[in-house]
Amino acid sequence: MPTIAFLANLSTAEHKRRWDLLNQHAGKDVNVIVADPNSSPGELIEALKDADAAVPWLASIPLDVAKHLPRL
Repeated sequence: MPTIAFLANLSTAEHKRRWDLLNQHAGKDVNVIVADPNSSPGELIEALKDADAAVPWLASIPLDVAKHLPRL
């Protein structure tokens, strides 16, 4: 099953709304995970290691993390 990583802090209503939209459109055959871009680089790399694609939303992704993303 393909995995999409949504990079956002879900503490805002806008991010939660977009998270819901992404889940609705992904379908049942796609796994959607969330990763907080404020996590340490090591935590982000670990959280995203199995993702097939990453979708940043209003997130600043450090270069040392971005180079580990499968597709951005």
